[in-house]
Amino acid sequence: MDHFSGAITLLTVVVSIAFLLAPIGISVMMSFDARTFLGAFPPQAFSWHWYQRFVDEPLYMHGLLNSLLLASLSTLISVGLGGAAAIGLDKAKFRGKQLLIAIFLSPLVIPAVVIGFGLLITLASMGIVTGMSKLLIAHCVITLPYVIRSVSATLANLSFSIEEAAMSLGASPWTVIRTVILPQCRPGLIVGSVLAF
Repeated sequence: MDHFSGAITLLTVVVSIAFLLAPIGISVMMSFDARTFLGAFPPQAFSWHWYQRFVDEPLYMHGLLNSLLLASLSTLISVGLGGAAAIGLDKAKFRGKQLLIAIFLSPLVIPAVVIGFGLLITLASMGIVTGMSKLLIAHCVITLPYVIRSVSATLANLSFSIEEAAMSLGASPWTVIRTVILPQCRPGLIVGSVLAF
């Protein structure tokens, strides 16, 4: 009975993953379609012409470069601020800490449309009108909670005794953060940066 339930579970997982990935696979296959219009699946002939048109179009390449720049900058800012916030919130003890954590993580539960509309109105009233500045602030607001959550999860498994040992050997608080806490937070920082990007 144990082998049967394990096989059923494995089959369910495989079927679920295949169901979720099928639309992506079909889209990728259709992107190699030699036709100049969206036709029936599967494609009758394969071609690279859609990708060639993308590379040859300056407007698309400009958009791609802007997207990569925006993703890189927002990832750097989110990892820096989010990592520092997670470490600070983990170490600090003060009244209202849970409320502050809830405020930091609120973009995870508020719909993106609401956040976007609110940021549009707020940033316009502050005089921030350039497109890249608005996009960068909006992306950081949305990606920051992912970094805080992933680093906080990593910190929850750390033992304070390692930090105590470093401090008892004469390490300053900054040295403890740099040589003890940050290396142990690396998995959370990597996951947070991938999610933020």
